[in-house]
This record gives sequence, C-alpha cells and structure tokens, in this order.
Amino acid sequence: MLGNPPTHRSRIYIYFCLAASAPMAALLSILFYNSDDKSKSASRKSTISQWETHMSRFLTGLIRCAGQRHALGLSDSGCVTSRGLSTGNRKNVDKARSFVDWSDVSGRSKPSHKSSMIEEYSRDLRPLLTLYVLFGELSKEFVANKDDEGNEESSERLAAKLEDCYKSNNIYDLLDIAGINMDHGAICRAFEKGARSIS
Repeated sequence: MLGNPPTHRSRIYIYFCLAASAPMAALLSILFYNSDDKSKSASRKSTISQWETHMSRFLTGLIRCAGQRHALGLSDSGCVTSRGLSTGNRKNVDKARSFVDWSDVSGRSKPSHKSSMIEEYSRDLRPLLTLYVLFGELSKEFVANKDDEGNEESSERLAAKLEDCYKSNNIYDLLDIAGINMDHGAICRAFEKGARSIS
C-alpha cells in the first residue's frame, strides 16, 4: 500500500487536511517551540523559533485555508455574533465587523491579471492574512510564565498590530503590514488549491 502512488482523491484529501490544520499548526509551533522556558532540555531549545524557520510554509497553509473557507462560503472573520443575526439587528452585525471596507481600491494603477486575481480573493484572504500577522507578533511576544506586566505590554502591541490590519485600505496595504513578499500569482495558486480541496 505504501508503494502505490496517491490517487487524485487521496491527494485532494491531503490538501484538505493540510489547509484545515494550518492555523492550529502555526499556533502550536509558537506555543511549544517558541519558548525560553527553563524547563526544556538543551536539546529542545533553539535560537531560531520554528515559526521563523517555517513562516513561508505556515503562510501557504493559511492561504490554502482561506481558499477552503471561500469554497465553503465563509467570507468574514467568524467573529460576528449570532445574537445580532438572530434578532435581525443589522447594526450589531455591522459593528462586529471592524474591518475597513475594501470595496474601493482607488489610487492604484490598472491591475495586471495576477493583481486583479488577488483583488478578487482579497476579502476571503483578509481574515487569514490578519491571523498570519497576529501569529508573527505572537511569536515575538510569547514567553511561557511571563509576568502580568509583561503580558499587558505584549497584549497592547498585539492589539496595535491588529488595529493596523483592520484599518488597512486594501489587500496591498495588508500584505505590506504583514511583510509578505510572496508573488501574487503564488498566493492565488495556493488559494485556489485550498478551494479545490473542498470538492
């Protein structure tokens, strides 16, 4: 069985699992392999965190996850409360969505095909790219057993970074904030691969 090449169906399933597990894999890499915890043996400590070493892989996984969410019809961050929806109060729902509206990408020159594709996917990419930014900040800030004052300072820096992401004017601003230099075509291909893993 191990010698058989993977079928198309099994390959799709592997892509599905990899994309679905990307957010948890990123978080766990920070929690378990990013710590200066004195209780870890010398062999488990490293100067470069697992997050820093594999950032591009985590980014690709999160982009594929965004593609999956797109294929499933999930377009917001998932933070909208059901209370506003169940009462029919649209005002509460709009308040819960604190992202700046990206419907206008004015001020930019006519986009190339690759750029127009990334703009087409931008609303679905936004929550996972924001999560990527937060994971990057968390990897800088997280230390097990940090004191309360240190936690408060870290949470303020995380909140400021999150605010920058929320206020970004378009996908290009968010990519700059995130420090993502990945080719836009590669971003679109990863997104599409995630979307195809749902079929």
